[in-house]
Amino acid sequence: MNKNLTSTRRTAQLALLSITAIWGWTFVIIKESLSSVGTFTFLFYRFSLATLILAALFWPHLRKADPKSWLNGIWIGVALFIGYALQTYGLNFTTASSSAFITGLSVVIVPILGIILLGQRIGRSAWMGVGTSALGLALIVFGRSTDTFSINLGDLLTITATFGFAFQILWISHVTRPENYKVILVAQIAVVAVFSGLGMLLAEGAVLPHSDAVWQGILFTSILATVVALGVQVRFQTQLTAVQTAIIFTCEPVFGGIFGYLLRGEQFVNWQWLGAILIIAAMIISQWPAKDKSESLGLTRSSDL
Repeated sequence: MNKNLTSTRRTAQLALLSITAIWGWTFVIIKESLSSVGTFTFLFYRFSLATLILAALFWPHLRKADPKSWLNGIWIGVALFIGYALQTYGLNFTTASSSAFITGLSVVIVPILGIILLGQRIGRSAWMGVGTSALGLALIVFGRSTDTFSINLGDLLTITATFGFAFQILWISHVTRPENYKVILVAQIAVVAVFSGLGMLLAEGAVLPHSDAVWQGILFTSILATVVALGVQVRFQTQLTAVQTAIIFTCEPVFGGIFGYLLRGEQFVNWQWLGAILIIAAMIISQWPAKDKSESLGLTRSSDL
């Protein structure tokens, strides 16, 4: 393999890995902010601020962008809104650690969506990962008590949110190029801001947060977790496949669990520990290359299909 290409992909991998730490931290920050502000209100201010910053930075590129790039960005934005709305609302009812690990299941959903939407093929390892992750998920959401098994609303909402995040990962790899990533980035964030604003007006009313802690959370998630992190994702994911990106993003729930423990004292109990281990294992197993390279999702960029 060309040394320059290897170096470029290595840079992309390190860049994507760095943003998983930021996203892992946001689970705790958002969890704390939601005690003072509604879900859609928080998302509206977070993504509106991010949209304004990115629009100012990339305005010359946005003016020249083709309609197809805008349309792709809008579709990705709809998926991203579904993911963030359900995940953020779910944090009202579950722990930051559980939310982080359940969100990590998108790594298994990515290849499945690749089959359904793009006609990609999936190897035996991926199917093994699906089964392992299903068992791990069951232990995470049902394993809070040694006496009874239950699933809370937050877990259920977060499970649904993972499909939105999985589609976002898959479609970014499928449609994004170095020359159009800026408009796709701005479009998807703007869509989340618009839908969040509608949700705020319909469900929560026009609210201006008054808590300093909430504004700190909005600023952190807007600048670092949205402008920087999503910007890095859309820019550098063009160097990798959707599956390679999903593998790297398995570190997000790990960071989420670490920050949940360090900042909020959250801990997994009973069978949840085993569930967390199985989910991490599933994320790795599902991406093992197949013996027949033509069947390995990780060897073909979605954007080259």
